[in-house]
Amino acid sequence: MKSHRVWKRPLALVVMAAAIAAGGACTSAGASATQTRHDGSRAADGSRGTDSVTDLLAGCARGGEGGQGGRPGEPGQPGRPGEPGGAACLRLADLPDKPEEKLSAVDKVRIVLTVTSGHATRAEVAEKYKVPEKVFDTWKEQVLDGDWLGLSGEGFPFST
Repeated sequence: MKSHRVWKRPLALVVMAAAIAAGGACTSAGASATQTRHDGSRAADGSRGTDSVTDLLAGCARGGEGGQGGRPGEPGQPGRPGEPGGAACLRLADLPDKPEEKLSAVDKVRIVLTVTSGHATRAEVAEKYKVPEKVFDTWKEQVLDGDWLGLSGEGFPFST
């Protein structure tokens, strides 16, 4: 059974990489004609662009700001530190509010990381997503085994 896993992971990684590449191409093609701003700053027309990553991290702590360089022969100014204790965004409230059948593989990985980091319990996750704790145990096992196809619900015919 060990030889079965030897080819399983590389194949899963290739499939996931292709899916990510295809998703990125579709996202780029579907973007509007105006330039999307990813840094949260205002565009020339005064609107703010959106980005799924920035939307995802909106409630998280902000990082620090870099310092300013000095003039020739003078030292620069130090930067400011970021906000403490919130960079990982692994709180139960940070998890997506979707039904279990609409959770992506990435959502399930975030759920597993939240529970394994101690920011939520299996019972809290089971209650939030209305699934038995055994389902969470399956997700955790799939994450630890690298079973990305199984985690995304596309395991057949490769799932064990």
